[in-house]
Amino acid sequence: MPFRKRLGEKDNLLIYYAGHGTFQKAADKAYWLPVDAQNDDNTDWIIVDDITSNIKTIASRHILIVSDSCYAGKMTRDASKELSTPGRDEFIKKMMERPSRTLMASGGNEPVADEGGSGHSVFADAFLKALREADKNIFTAEEIFHGRVKTIVAGKSDQVPEYSQIKSSGDEGGDFIFKLANAGSILKIEPAEISEELKNIQQEKERLKKEREELEQKKALMEEKKHLEEERQKLEKEKLEVASLPPPPPPVQPKAKVAEKGNMVLIPSGEFMAGVPCSLKGMVLSEFSIDKYEVTQREYEQVMGKNPSEFKDCPDCPVEKVTWNEAKEYCGKVGKRLPTEWEWEKAAKAGTTTTYYWGESEGMVGDYAWYGKNSDKTHPVGQKKPNTYGLYDMTGNVWEWTSTDYDSSNKVLRGGSWGVGTYGLGSSSRYWAEPSARSVDFGFRCASASSSGQ
Repeated sequence: MPFRKRLGEKDNLLIYYAGHGTFQKAADKAYWLPVDAQNDDNTDWIIVDDITSNIKTIASRHILIVSDSCYAGKMTRDASKELSTPGRDEFIKKMMERPSRTLMASGGNEPVADEGGSGHSVFADAFLKALREADKNIFTAEEIFHGRVKTIVAGKSDQVPEYSQIKSSGDEGGDFIFKLANAGSILKIEPAEISEELKNIQQEKERLKKEREELEQKKALMEEKKHLEEERQKLEKEKLEVASLPPPPPPVQPKAKVAEKGNMVLIPSGEFMAGVPCSLKGMVLSEFSIDKYEVTQREYEQVMGKNPSEFKDCPDCPVEKVTWNEAKEYCGKVGKRLPTEWEWEKAAKAGTTTTYYWGESEGMVGDYAWYGKNSDKTHPVGQKKPNTYGLYDMTGNVWEWTSTDYDSSNKVLRGGSWGVGTYGLGSSSRYWAEPSARSVDFGFRCASASSSGQ
């Protein structure tokens, strides 16, 4: 029954069944026969015991079954309720408060007439007439049964209608209440009940007030979040506008001296600003020289007699998959050394204090570097723009080993590579690895203490 889920304890349910019924004496059971049931096949018959079981599980306060069928009386108990008449208002109130499960049947355990009532059965005609001609605005099902229905049916036919509690259904002595459309309140409310009702109303008003206050707080919070989001979008728009502006010209720096031998650049002594733009600190370094390009596969193989690179067949590409120990050994064999990380950063920045040595614009990265968005391997050195010291590939292509310890187990690498995003390309970006580590984006360039190492 879908009503089992839909109806609550304050609801009422009236079921009117007009149709065939039958009784099996051997089983002592009565059945309803739906329109699609066969008289000689009980497959689709509805046993009244099932009806009783189902209505017991429905939460409605009052359930009235009006059954105009043969053998309908088998659903009820043997004795009917006695009608209470003194104090009618109190009686109606009690009948309404107590749950009821009652049956108004067109007859007992007997066949009934299905005609003789002006187009209806005798019982249906009597039931409708009782409702139409009711002399009270509020009345119980038992009142119209005893007052009208039973008398009319018994006077026109041999069948005797019955009204009683339904067996084992949860009836607690109440009754189904009918109320005419123009009737007022069913129950007379006592002062104590009025007080309780006012208390309930006040509590409900307080709950609504609290819910309203919570709703207003939520609305205010949503407005604040909306305002913050609008401010965020405005800020992001301004950032894009600033990023699209042409970069400011780099500060004038002393022109670097490019060595005539060995492709090295002399980096002058003096102070430079180390670190990211938001936390710069001055550092003073002595004069040193550094390779103009990353060491290539051709140069490495000529000195070391081997090429460990992953991306071979490109002699002018930077050598990669070299360990820190191998890079140090190579530089020593050519009379140089690995740069410290601060020498490397000073050479890369070339006097700038911005995130990148060309400024702050990420949109210009592709002009200066091979990185994750424009490459999937190394490329020949010197193809991108140099910094103002004339050094190439100081960002991107391969990470470059330095001589500086990151900690007791690792060495510092600088410059980013072909495999990273812009986050790793800043002049102050650092990475680290064990000296024995190899990677397809680990390479190096050499330095020397002064131009005498060129």
